[in-house]
Amino acid sequence: MFVEHGFIGFVIKISFFTYLLSLNIKNKDYFNVSFLLMIIIFSIFVTLSFYFFYWISLAIIISRTHVKIAR
Repeated sequence: MFVEHGFIGFVIKISFFTYLLSLNIKNKDYFNVSFLLMIIIFSIFVTLSFYFFYWISLAIIISRTHVKIAR
């Protein structure tokens, strides 16, 4: 991940994954947590052949994540 995206891309990607993990753990959505952990592990070891599955999986996780907006 670090070699493909560089330092700034790596930090942004890890920050985004950490944010999504914290939201899903707080909402107790363990399906999304397990899916995110799978994506993180796969993105460390698998390169270009994984990207189609990666973006679809990430879109599903984001659509299932419920963010409460303070009004």
